[in-house]
Amino acid sequence: MPIDYTTSLNLPPPQVSALALDGSNSLLASAQAQTPSMLRLWDFQTGDCLSLFRSPVHTVCSLRWVRG
Repeated sequence: MPIDYTTSLNLPPPQVSALALDGSNSLLASAQAQTPSMLRLWDFQTGDCLSLFRSPVHTVCSLRWVRG
């Protein structure tokens, strides 16, 4: 069973500042409202975290998918 460090260390859970679902409803991007923001890319169907990025800016407040 995984350990929930947020609970065991008595820390508040991270707040989400932005969410964006891609056009095919398969990927979800999320930003954490802490400094620096942590960005995560999720498989929307399975709930698996695919990638984790640290933002160079203080807080990310908006995310958007762009077709390329």
